[in-house]
Amino acid sequence: MQEDILQNLDEMDKWGEVFKNFNSLVAYRDINTLEIARAAFEKNIFYPPAIYKDSDDDLQEKLIATLLDPDTKYPSQILSCLSQVPSDAVLNVFYELEQHPLPWRKNLYVGPARYAEQGGWTFDQEKNRIQLIYPTCYVFIEDESANQSTKLGQLLEEKCPNCQCNLMNLMTIDGTDPRLAFLNLPGIISIPTCPNCCSLSDKTLIRYQLNGESSMELIEPYGDENYLTEEQLKELADHQYVLSPTAKSTYYPCGEEEMAHLGGHAYWIQDFQYDECPDCQQKMKLLGSVPLSTILEGLEGTEYIEICTDCQVISVLHQQT
Repeated sequence: MQEDILQNLDEMDKWGEVFKNFNSLVAYRDINTLEIARAAFEKNIFYPPAIYKDSDDDLQEKLIATLLDPDTKYPSQILSCLSQVPSDAVLNVFYELEQHPLPWRKNLYVGPARYAEQGGWTFDQEKNRIQLIYPTCYVFIEDESANQSTKLGQLLEEKCPNCQCNLMNLMTIDGTDPRLAFLNLPGIISIPTCPNCCSLSDKTLIRYQLNGESSMELIEPYGDENYLTEEQLKELADHQYVLSPTAKSTYYPCGEEEMAHLGGHAYWIQDFQYDECPDCQQKMKLLGSVPLSTILEGLEGTEYIEICTDCQVISVLHQQT
């Protein structure tokens, strides 16, 4: 498959078989992409950006040199590709270009710090790196026989204050599970949302404690009608999910199959989106995402869960086509 990709790199941006094969190899096999990246650079192919995730120092220097050309034809594409390589060299050039833009900057909507977010990181005005994802990743798999500590789509008796539908815990996370030590959440976190309103509002804010207690607030709901039936809520409650026994690759959720996950990159339906904490105004970190169709057939879109552990605030963002 890698040989076929190398021979057909010109087809990569057509979203056909070559793109799908590459995407699957990165997500499910975690291949090293350096050979493909070298060939792609020679042909001025810069999509998808993940091609360049394993760029060595030499290829990074070539990408940076292209970016620093005031007349480069590919500033947006190169910024996206370099975002996948969060090295000190990339951080330094992104920071410098944020402070001293080149002429091509006027043709872009956002600066390098925003492009860095595509790779799951960014930086502040003092050039401190801010990590926006957890590199470790676990996915949820359905297993009705298991007694899981970390749960997905758990129906609650509490009613939504907006539409009176039953709330659900989108996730209940047991941070004491040894697999989840990378989260550094020494306790149990609940993430209550409304299964009806979550796709009908901009986002849901949750303030959590490490004893499982949480409060939720819908931000700008579009309406107050409950569209979910009792039968649908029962179907939601009947699903039983467990975490995968072993960790997956960081890009695993970006494959072809829709899946809920903790950690890793997300498959963004529209565009990468990292919210700011309403308390400290710092960028929040992606905790995971849940395609709503995994917990109830017929629900549309994906909920992206982001966290500020300093302020104990979670933002659940909704995207759909």
